[in-house]
Amino acid sequence: MRLTQFLQKRYCRSCWAPLSPKRCTGRKGSRAHWEFCSVSHGQVAVDDIARDGRAASSARPRLLFFLPGLAMGGAERQTLELMFGLRERGFPTKLLVFGPMTSALADNVLAEERYAQLDAKGMLRPLGWWRAWRALRRERTDIVVAVNQTPAVLAVAIGRALRATWATVVIFHTTLLMPRERARHGLFEWATRAARALVFVSQNQAAYWKGKGLRSPAVHTIRNGVDLARFQPDVVLRRRMRERLGFADQTVVFGLLATFRPEKAHLDAIDAFSRVVQSGADARLILVGDGPTRPMAERRAAARGVADRVIFAGEQEDVRPWLAALDVGLLCSTAVETFSLAALEILATGAPMVMSDIGGASEIVTDGHNGLLYPAGDKAALTKALAALLEPDLRRTLGANARPSVLRFSRERMLDDYQALFEGMQTP
Repeated sequence: MRLTQFLQKRYCRSCWAPLSPKRCTGRKGSRAHWEFCSVSHGQVAVDDIARDGRAASSARPRLLFFLPGLAMGGAERQTLELMFGLRERGFPTKLLVFGPMTSALADNVLAEERYAQLDAKGMLRPLGWWRAWRALRRERTDIVVAVNQTPAVLAVAIGRALRATWATVVIFHTTLLMPRERARHGLFEWATRAARALVFVSQNQAAYWKGKGLRSPAVHTIRNGVDLARFQPDVVLRRRMRERLGFADQTVVFGLLATFRPEKAHLDAIDAFSRVVQSGADARLILVGDGPTRPMAERRAAARGVADRVIFAGEQEDVRPWLAALDVGLLCSTAVETFSLAALEILATGAPMVMSDIGGASEIVTDGHNGLLYPAGDKAALTKALAALLEPDLRRTLGANARPSVLRFSRERMLDDYQALFEGMQTP
């Protein structure tokens, strides 16, 4: 008994990580004290977050969303939207984060959320496996929703080692892999075969990976959804934002919403934009987001002589004012991109899109109808597309089709599909 009391005063009851007394608001051994687990940076440990007055019907399966990090790219944003949306529908939901990566946006979005972040660095490091194992071994959940490679491998392997009763559902957001992802793809293939189900977020992606032999006992395609009530044309907001930024009515504003990473090809966007403005066009480029390649992009804008025409907006908790200012949306990714939330949001506000034709881009944009597609990595074709959209009549025609084209990709439809999937699953 004394040993048990000693351990409970000093270690988290869920994952047995050391507590953080300096952040504790309660006496030693109290529930307030237990909530401050060192692996979650002062957040409540995974196993202690269910009894908060939001308990749902026992008929709903309990869901644990397992993310590799909180960089707040499209996969992270979709996961949190899904988690919060299903919670609104009565599903008990929790969040577990494997890696240390976070962002100011994640801190704001999750300010009231209690979750565990394991701070593990790399899937192949033993310490990461140990932290994931001790976090999962006492978890009471029906379904682990593992997002992308690392959480999928960990959830399946640890679940088998523990003979756990949870079912693992893998949601995969990538089509063309980065080198680091290719290195661990063999493990991921094993995990998807051993998981209960695999969810693709694009029909093109599903066809691509089925051709590569990626299999699972059950395979589904559930495309990402946009909140159509939140993202819609707003003439007043558009006028105010453009006045704030000093844009004239005739200024053509291109915008790219993406985390600054190599595969997002911000340098391609800056190069193509610089060629367009060399013709004397009154144009601006807004880059919304942050990340490791931002300094390189800032240097490229200066080198191309367009630093005064490119606005680095940084990471924004609410992107709607920035999207309202746009005339044309832009995504020029060369890898990873599969079914872009940013593209859906831009189209929902009434602006046409220019997109590199990878992943599910052709499911979002019909070339010449609601935007333009170009071969990924082809800067000449990208420049040509941007130049074409300097023409007001073409922008007007494509923009008129923008919002109607994404009505089928609503948030509610996405939630309906995932709800049907999770409720239809029975744990062994």
